[in-house]
Amino acid sequence: MATSFETSAASSSFSNPASASETESVKQTGSKANVRDAECLSCRITGTGIMAGTGAYAVWQSRAAAPGTLMQKRIVAGLGIGLMIGSVFRWRSWKW
Repeated sequence: MATSFETSAASSSFSNPASASETESVKQTGSKANVRDAECLSCRITGTGIMAGTGAYAVWQSRAAAPGTLMQKRIVAGLGIGLMIGSVFRWRSWKW
């Protein structure tokens, strides 16, 4: 027996803008290669900001006054720097 949530979710049709842009991209190019390029600006801003913020927080946690051994602080600092560099790559949409 279906619950009211399942029934309402199945009966309503949501339009997913990402899948619509993906469909258009596939129609135009014949492949999914350019789907990544069709990312919206707010998605780029949010993703880049979260990645850079997490990296900055990791670097902040590796400061001298923070608890932990020297090796743990170096690992966290390296992770933080890597996240901040990754945020630059994400913003510029460089391909590896």
